[in-house]
Order: sequence, then C-alpha cells, then structure tokens
Amino acid sequence: MRRIINWMATDGLLHFLMCATISLAFLNLFGCLWFALVMGAIPAIAKEVYDVYIQKDNNYKQAGHDLICDGLGLLLTLIIYLI
Repeated sequence: MRRIINWMATDGLLHFLMCATISLAFLNLFGCLWFALVMGAIPAIAKEVYDVYIQKDNNYKQAGHDLICDGLGLLLTLIIYLI
C-alpha cells in the first residue's frame, strides 16, 4: 500500500480527483456515462499535450504518470455509475 501512495504522490492525487470530479459532475448533470467520461478525459489529455508541446516540458514519464492517474479517476466514475 505504501508503494502505491508513494507512486501516486500529490500531483497524481490531484489529477485523479480532478478527473473524477469533472466526469462525475457531467454524469450528474446529463446522466450519460460516455459523455461524462469523454468530458473528463478531454481536459486531462489537453493539459498533458499543453505541457509537452506548448511549454516544451519533455518529461514524457511524468505525462504518462499523470494520464494514468486521470484514467484511474475516470475508472472511479465508471465504478460509481455501475454501483
């Protein structure tokens, strides 16, 4: 468990929570799971594209870490929807 917490770190937790919050808000507003997941994924992907290509931050490992954390946030939305 400690390894997971260390891997996630604060930045990953923020990505996880923001992606889950955005997608859950759209799910609550519109009731369509796929729309909510897409609307949660668009800002996550756009932020990483901005970081890598606009800011020229060529830390692809960090971008991959952030996208994995975003994906886990979307997975949480899916699990909540199915429950």
